[in-house]
Amino acid sequence: MKTGFVPSRPRKMGRYIAYRTYFILLCGMYLLLVFMFHGRLQVEIQQTQNIDEIVRHKHQNVSIIRNKKKYHLLHHPQTTTHHTSINYKTLKTVNNCFTQPDSTKFKFIDVMKETFYVYSAYYDDRYSEPSVRIMSLLSKIIKSKINIYCYFNQSNFSKRTNASIYEMCENHNRKYGGYIISCPVPNIVKHPCNVSIKFEFPERKFISKEVTLNVIKIDPGSSKYKFGVCVPPLFGNVQKESLVEFIELTRILGAEHFIFYDYHILSSDFHMVLEYYRKRNIVTVIPWKLPSVVTEPLIWYHGQLIAHNDCLYRSMSLLNVLGIMDMDEFVIPRNDTLSWKQVILPMLVGNVVGLRFPIMEMMAVPKLITAGSLTRTKQLSKIRTKIMVKPHLIFEVGIHHVSKPAKENYTIQAVDSNVAFLHHYRKCVSNYGMKCSDRITDSTALKYSKQLLTNYYNVLASYRNKIIAILTTNRSITVIIGFVKCCISINV
Repeated sequence: MKTGFVPSRPRKMGRYIAYRTYFILLCGMYLLLVFMFHGRLQVEIQQTQNIDEIVRHKHQNVSIIRNKKKYHLLHHPQTTTHHTSINYKTLKTVNNCFTQPDSTKFKFIDVMKETFYVYSAYYDDRYSEPSVRIMSLLSKIIKSKINIYCYFNQSNFSKRTNASIYEMCENHNRKYGGYIISCPVPNIVKHPCNVSIKFEFPERKFISKEVTLNVIKIDPGSSKYKFGVCVPPLFGNVQKESLVEFIELTRILGAEHFIFYDYHILSSDFHMVLEYYRKRNIVTVIPWKLPSVVTEPLIWYHGQLIAHNDCLYRSMSLLNVLGIMDMDEFVIPRNDTLSWKQVILPMLVGNVVGLRFPIMEMMAVPKLITAGSLTRTKQLSKIRTKIMVKPHLIFEVGIHHVSKPAKENYTIQAVDSNVAFLHHYRKCVSNYGMKCSDRITDSTALKYSKQLLTNYYNVLASYRNKIIAILTTNRSITVIIGFVKCCISINV
């Protein structure tokens, strides 16, 4: 009996209590770690916010101009064969049903696979006969063999019109090229907020499916920014430092907004810096994924020409003056002049609707190329120029020139190299008569270096602190998960 009365149960209870105490202590350690990491996270976030405030303060000169005045535009040369009289057209503010010009929800939609794709649509009522302009990618094999129809489907009726096909100027005879499909808008349709198109191929007795696009209204009266820049489709491993230098120097020059086309950017760092600027309403990033069958060399340089003209039409409702340039290109005023406003606006008067800047090839160097590269070609390139335009007075742009102003008497002025020219930071290419061996010293860009360096390092510091904050957040989440698991184990 005595042996059976041995208090074994209390010994088990003792072990059980020790077990619970162990886990309570373990949970206490987890809780302590949570508070420690949480405190560190708050410090990192506060540092990030402080740097953000510094960067924001540095760029208070960027103003958003909301011009509510109505524009009166002259009629452009018709892209269709029939005659239309010139008149003055009053542009009104964008109706709510139209897609916003800074929307990023775009992709190539096939009207017929491997043949005809559409990307974006713009309601163009600058003319006596309004049209919807559709940025399109079309196979040259069938461009003259098809009939395209546009459908304006309203709540109580539907109207069909015959479209015209305008070929963009620099398709370089590739299989696929850029085209502007123009759909005349019937008078009865007041707000063509979407348009449907399909085509027939009489030779093959084929009729395509119907595709519907949302429409952006061209409305210069709603422009938010004085100067802006379009950057052609980017791809590959683009360095984030190059992006920061490009945006910060171009902002010092006067740009307030940038429109990028993302063809296939591989760098995650680059995407994160783009997001940094996007959250500050400095950039808009447009997806640019070509159809899988449309590859080099079947189209010229990743569809750059279509992107240029999509950006042109998009900018008509966003920008007063548009520059089209790559990330290694900067329009630099000469002498003591600092800003585009001082140089460009005085030249864009009367019938002058665009400017052509000669190019100097600068020797590229690592890191801050504009501060470190002080030699350039002595010779100017007047063939490979870059442009800045009043977008709402242009019908089509090319890659290095304006292909078609909105009116025949509108002119594009060549800028004197003593006033400004474009610095192109790359390895010099000896084409179009360029003599790369004949070089001189040019330190003009150094007048921006002090402000550029401050802005450049502030942005990169803010970017690094955000990365630290993200990593700290991830560690804190790991600790919290461990704490929850600990508590669950105690209750089991």
